[in-house]
Amino acid sequence: MSLDAPLEQDTAAQSSPTPSPSPSWSATPTPAAGLDLDNDGFSERDGDCDDTRADINPDAPELCGDHVDNDCDRFTDEPSGIGAQIFFADQDGDSFGDPNAWLTSCEPMRGFTDDSSDCDDRNSEINPLAAELCFDEVDSNCDGDLDVGAEDAMLCRPEEGGDAVEMCECPEGWAPADDQ
Repeated sequence: MSLDAPLEQDTAAQSSPTPSPSPSWSATPTPAAGLDLDNDGFSERDGDCDDTRADINPDAPELCGDHVDNDCDRFTDEPSGIGAQIFFADQDGDSFGDPNAWLTSCEPMRGFTDDSSDCDDRNSEINPLAAELCFDEVDSNCDGDLDVGAEDAMLCRPEEGGDAVEMCECPEGWAPADDQ
């Protein structure tokens, strides 16, 4: 090759430049599953379902009403959660529940009430607000007594005098208070 000859150029080398090294990190790195980002003692690998909040982890108590899986068991607002209440079955729809049929829940459920004072949850006319009636042999107002406080009761007074008492009928030795 003479020094006066034109230089031959390698066109292949000029058309594909040597790639520059690219960075191995990104602007928003993804943490490794074994890191505990919120310092609550649990990582994603340990079952932490939200490693951005220290109050959410497998040892956290479930809280009612926040609609969050606080204890990372895939359920929210569980019956065992803090703030859960007891609700009583109300089969007859009178807003008074059966004290022997209950469940715990974070929120009221259809067919349940927080009142447990119904003494016959099969009959909506028997409840604590119902009127007691004489001689029906039913504790209509759930007070534990038949006919006491009946709305159709009469006043009876002892025949030898004394205060009148409300009764369904005046027993022997008593007379209706209106007749004396």
